[in-house]
Amino acid sequence: MSFILSSDDLGRTEKKENIVNGVSVHIPSGAVYALTGNDRPGREVLLDMLSGAVRPSRGTIRTADDLKNIGVMTAEPALYPNLTALQNLNIKKTALKEAENQDMKELLHFTGLSQWEHVRVRSFSNLMRKRLGVALALVGDPGLIIFQELFTGADPLAASDFGIMIRRLKEEGRTLLISGYPEENLLQHADIFGIFESGTLREEIGREELMRRLRTHVVLSVDPLDKAREVLEAEGIFSYRTQEPNTVLLMERMDEADALADKLREAGAAVYAVRPAYDPLESYFASRKGGLP
Repeated sequence: MSFILSSDDLGRTEKKENIVNGVSVHIPSGAVYALTGNDRPGREVLLDMLSGAVRPSRGTIRTADDLKNIGVMTAEPALYPNLTALQNLNIKKTALKEAENQDMKELLHFTGLSQWEHVRVRSFSNLMRKRLGVALALVGDPGLIIFQELFTGADPLAASDFGIMIRRLKEEGRTLLISGYPEENLLQHADIFGIFESGTLREEIGREELMRRLRTHVVLSVDPLDKAREVLEAEGIFSYRTQEPNTVLLMERMDEADALADKLREAGAAVYAVRPAYDPLESYFASRKGGLP
């Protein structure tokens, strides 16, 4: 696997306290990587080190040879409040050679700020500032983009818009590193999760494996329930519950749910739906807190 950015034993000590301790992170090219966990201050320091804004106290950071620049949106974007949205972007464009042919108005359109391009930033809401922070992170067409706390405080409309932005950037081949805790929005969009607790990266886990661990049972909508009980027990399945009028909660052999649905149909039962059910994302992070898997 090709990593656009990785680290070995990365650490940062501030005022004799280990804020980040022995972190080895691996971010594949073209992936959406979610850094999550309830240690937000430590997360922010780690991201500052990975972006180059803060020097590590120890450890190494490696980037891919073709990574020219990194775009960063901090948790509270640094903006010029007395300038307009477009002026803020143009200041950064002037500073970056990679942005000389880039259209700043396209970035405002991408982030939903076109109609406010000539409005001074001091009148922006927090979410509008965050949108402008996203636009600023994209100046210079960076290959790796870091969004700190992108979904934190976002209302449903903004969260939906941010999700669309993530999908479009991924389709363009960009790599994204997004932080937050523990946002269900991250679960929808991230390919890999890094669980960061108490200054340490506890685990890196792919979305598919995370979803498998979160899955608690499979819901089958079946009629009649008596036939469902008969078929399941004939198959040696006893870890299930039924709920009237037509619901079966399957707790074992969940990977065989579709095949079991076929057997139910063959036995004359009507199967209306088969769907997995999951624990909240918070439950998994709580189970991992304080120890390595």
